[in-house]
Amino acid sequence: MGTTSTGTINFGGLASGLDTQSILESLVNIKNLQIVTPIQEKIELLKARQNAMAPLISSIQSFSQTAKEFNNPLNSIWETKSASSSDASYITVTTLNSQTSTVGNTVISDVSQLAQPDRVIFEGKADSSSSNWGAGTISITYDGSTRDIDIASDDSTLIDIAAAINNEDMGVRASIINDGGATPYRLVLTSSTTGEDTDISVNVTGVSLTVDNVLTNLAVNQAQNAMFKVNGIDVESASNSVTNAIQGVSFNLLQTNSTSDVVIKVSQNTASIVTKITNFVSAYESLRTSINTAINKDPETDQYGPLAFDITFSSAALNLSNIMATKFRSLAGYEYSSLAEIGISRDIKGKIQIDTPTLTRAIEQNVEDVKKLFDGSTNEDGITEKMFTFADGLVNASGTLTSKNRELTHSKDYYEKLIKERKAMVVQYQDRMAKKFAALEVTMNKLKANESKITSFFDVYSQNSNKLL
Repeated sequence: MGTTSTGTINFGGLASGLDTQSILESLVNIKNLQIVTPIQEKIELLKARQNAMAPLISSIQSFSQTAKEFNNPLNSIWETKSASSSDASYITVTTLNSQTSTVGNTVISDVSQLAQPDRVIFEGKADSSSSNWGAGTISITYDGSTRDIDIASDDSTLIDIAAAINNEDMGVRASIINDGGATPYRLVLTSSTTGEDTDISVNVTGVSLTVDNVLTNLAVNQAQNAMFKVNGIDVESASNSVTNAIQGVSFNLLQTNSTSDVVIKVSQNTASIVTKITNFVSAYESLRTSINTAINKDPETDQYGPLAFDITFSSAALNLSNIMATKFRSLAGYEYSSLAEIGISRDIKGKIQIDTPTLTRAIEQNVEDVKKLFDGSTNEDGITEKMFTFADGLVNASGTLTSKNRELTHSKDYYEKLIKERKAMVVQYQDRMAKKFAALEVTMNKLKANESKITSFFDVYSQNSNKLL
C-alpha cells in the first residue's frame, strides 16, 4: 500500500499505474491558486500602496509646516530688516529688532562727549606687594550705598588692598597702575558702569593712602553721560551702548564727532524675503513633483505605480495647483492680486517659475501688498494660509490621508488573518485528497487480487473442460 504525509506529498505507485504523487501536488497547487494567491496579491498591493504613500505623507507634512512657519507672526519674514551706519569709525550698529524698528534714516550728530566711568586715583607708592601701609578702614560710597572695608596691618600692601575692595563686589573695581616714576604704583578705583550717576567717594582711616586730587579731578576721570543729537534732538545716555534713542536699533558710540553727521539706515531686507519666498515655492514644486511621480506612468518602465488611480492624490495635486493660481478678489483694491503679478508663474510644463527681478521690484515698491498675497487680509486667507489649511487637512490626526493609511493597515491586517485561515484550508484539503488516493490504492489492490483469483479459476476450468472432451 502507498504512503502519504501532510505538507509533504509522498505516494507509492498505485496498482492502476497512475502518477498519484504528481496529481495530488497539482490539485494542491490549483487550490492554492484559487484561495491563497488572490489574498497574497491583495496584501502585496496594500503594502505597495502604503510604501508609496509614506514618503508622500511625509512630504505633505513637511510642506504644511513650511506654509505654517511662513505665516508665523512671531517669525514673520516681512519684518526682516537690516541696519547700517554711514561711518563705522564713529558709530556701529549692534542690534536690530525687525519687528519694532522702522524703515528709514536717522541722523546722529554733534557727539560732544562719550559716557565714561568715575575714577579715584591715589598717590604713588614705592612697591605694590612687599610694604604694608597700616591697619584701618577704607569707606567707599557708590550707587547710593557705603561699604566699610577693614584692612589688617599685615594685609595692607597695595595688592592686598585691591583684592579686599574687589572681594566686596560692590560695583567698584580696584586696580594698580605703574606710572614709571619714583613711586610708580598707584591704586585706582573705577566704577563698573559709565554715566554721571556713577560717582565714587572715598574716606580712608588708619591706612597710609592719599587720594591724588589733581589726577582724580581730570576731565578724563570724571563720570559723565554721552551727549549727542538724534535728528537734531539733544540726547544723553549713561552708556556708549545706546539702546533707546532709536526705536528697535541699538548702537555704539566710539568717539566724539562734532564735524560730520552719521546716518543710521534701516532697510527692508528684500533679499531675505526673496529667499524665503523662493524656498516656499521650491517646497511646493518638490511636493508637486512627488505627487505627479506617484500618480503618473513611469516613463522608464511604462508602468503605473500603486497610487496611479487613487483620486485622493490626483485631487490633492489639482487643489494645490489651484491655490497657487488664486486670483484674490478681496485684494482688488491693492497693488497685487495674484502671484503672477509679482513674477511667480507657470511655464508650459506646469512648473512654477520665479522672475527674481520682478519679485524684488514688487517687494521694494510695496512689500505690504506682497505680504497680503501670502498672509491674506481681513477678508480672505492668503496663499500660505490656504496651503496650510489644505495640506494639514490631508495629514493631521483625522486627515484624509491619515484615515486612508489606517484603512489600508486594517485591510492588510484582515487579509493577513484571512490568509492564515486559507492556508489551513489548503492543508486540510491536501489531507482529504491524500486519504482519498490512499483509499483508491487499497481498492485497486483488492481488485487486482480478485482479478488473479478469477484468472486462476478460468485456467482450471479450461483445463478440466478439455479433459472432459
